[in-house]
Amino acid sequence: MRKYLAPNDTHKITIPLVVGAEYAVPTGEGKLTTRISGVDTTVIVPATETSEVEVDVITPGVAAGQVKMINCLFTMPTTIGRMQWRENFGVVDLLDVPATPSDVRNLLGLTLDELEDENIDYIEHYLKYYSTLKPEFHLQRIDNEYLTKRFGDLIAINTALDLLPTLITRLDKKRATENGEITRLGTAKDLLDLKNSLEDQLAEILDDLVDYLDQEALALTPAFQFISLYQHSIGI
Repeated sequence: MRKYLAPNDTHKITIPLVVGAEYAVPTGEGKLTTRISGVDTTVIVPATETSEVEVDVITPGVAAGQVKMINCLFTMPTTIGRMQWRENFGVVDLLDVPATPSDVRNLLGLTLDELEDENIDYIEHYLKYYSTLKPEFHLQRIDNEYLTKRFGDLIAINTALDLLPTLITRLDKKRATENGEITRLGTAKDLLDLKNSLEDQLAEILDDLVDYLDQEALALTPAFQFISLYQHSIGI
């Protein structure tokens, strides 16, 4: 899953010095090259006495609803060979995203332990649906909290729908409580009921925002075959 960084800032990234599957000790300076909008920048990184190195990644500005990519390449000589690390980051105006991982978890009835933030790709849905809403919508939601909330709901519900198939293997279906044991989403019907509920909420949002939607750009989340997926997960 792609990692996203806030714009106009310096982000410290920790890189493990691994060659193959082994941690290594550096024998000289490293080199970090970043490419932003086709422009490469290279900086020298001093050697470290530990098995990891910390580098600074400086992010550019970016307009709301847009993403800029930073492609990073770091190399450093070590005692067991030259290590190489590559990573791509997306730069997004995170303050403009009116949804959070907690919103998605609440829709699915999950805890942080069951679904961690880094496994919720809500930024992708923000970018996707930003362009499906007309420019006047984004201008109006600047000072309209209701429109901002509906946009956040649109992002969260579509993210939840995309995550539904993974619940079959992710969710601890039986959980002990102080009053005994509870069962959650134990059958394919339970998943279908949750899917239908989310799709009903999505339909209400799209109806609310119909005057702002760019119908040509809108692509609804596809339906999944939950019954066969559930049966496969339990070996039927």
